[in-house]
Amino acid sequence: DGGTDEMRYLDCSNAMFWSQLTVTPLPGDELLLSLVDLTSRRQSFLDQLEAIEQRLLASELNNSLSAPFVALHMRLQLARTQGDRIDPVLLSQIKEEAAEVRHRLLGVEQLMRRLPTEDNFEKEVRRFLSQRSDLQVELRYGLECPPQGLAAGFLYRIIAEAITNVRRHAHTDCCTVELRQETNALHCKISDRGQGFKGEVTGRRGLSNMRHRVQLLGGKLKIESRLGKGTTVSIRLPTDGQ
Repeated sequence: DGGTDEMRYLDCSNAMFWSQLTVTPLPGDELLLSLVDLTSRRQSFLDQLEAIEQRLLASELNNSLSAPFVALHMRLQLARTQGDRIDPVLLSQIKEEAAEVRHRLLGVEQLMRRLPTEDNFEKEVRRFLSQRSDLQVELRYGLECPPQGLAAGFLYRIIAEAITNVRRHAHTDCCTVELRQETNALHCKISDRGQGFKGEVTGRRGLSNMRHRVQLLGGKLKIESRLGKGTTVSIRLPTDGQ
C-alpha cells in the first residue's frame, strides 16, 4: 500500500532534520519512493513558535510581578509616614506582601529556565510540582510517549500557569494534575476542589496565554467550574505525526 509519512531524525552532531517519505505503488509490484527534505520549512515554523513563546513569556513576567511589587511599595510608603510606631496590622500586611514577592520571584526563576524537551519533560514537570511548598499537587502521569519538540515546552508552561491560577484564586491547598495518552491525542487535566466560580472568567492574561499556546499546538482547552465545588482545566493536544 502507498502512503506518506513524516520522519524526524538526528545526524551525528545531534542536529534535527525532517523529511517526508511518499510511497506510490506501480504496476508489476514495484514501488516509487519519494523523499522530500522538510527541514527548512519546519525550522522556520519552529522559529516562529519560539518568537511567540518569548512574547508570551514577557507578558507572564509582567503579569506575575507588577501587582505584588506595587502593593508592597504602597504599604512601605505608608509605613514611612508612621515613623517608629508602625501599625501592627500594616506590619503584618507588609510581611505578607514580601512573602508573596519572594514566591513570585521563585516563579520567575521557573519561567526563565530553559524549556523542557521530550527527553526531560516528565522530570521537569515533577520537579516544578514538587517545589510548590504552599500547594500539595498529586501528579498522575500516564504518558507512554512525552510531547515532542516545542509541544513539551508549551505544555509545561500551560501546566505551570494552571497551577499558578489554583494558588492565586482557588483558595485551596491541594490539586491534581493528570496526564494520559489516547489514540492520536494527549490529555492533560488540572483540577482542584477550591472555591470555584460562576460564569466565564475574562481579563486574566495568564488564562489568555494558556489558550494561545493550546491553539498554536492545534489543541482544545476547556474550563469547567462550579461555585464552591472547584475548577477543572482540560487540555487535548493532537499527537498525529509524533
